[in-house]
Amino acid sequence: MEEQTVTTNEMSRNVEEAAKGSNEIVQNITGAAQAAQSTARGAAQTQAAAQELARLASQLQTVVGQFKYGEGLQRARSAEQRPEVPRMRQPTANYLPTNTTLHAL
Repeated sequence: MEEQTVTTNEMSRNVEEAAKGSNEIVQNITGAAQAAQSTARGAAQTQAAAQELARLASQLQTVVGQFKYGEGLQRARSAEQRPEVPRMRQPTANYLPTNTTLHAL
């Protein structure tokens, strides 16, 4: 009977170790599945960003295509014909009171 108990205990330990190993495998598979889902989400976000960038590039190309060579020069010349904005006068030496003496440091 004692030999049977030893064998039964040994079998229990082996089953317990096999169960622990199975749990570790399940945890690893779960982690890998979560990483794959995260990677898929990141790839979808990257794809959406690339599509948006392509859309913006197309819009920019359309806007730039509306300009013709020489229009910028014409606009610059018309800007030169605008009236000049008055500028502030430069201060003169007359703004100090006459009784003020300046000393060098």
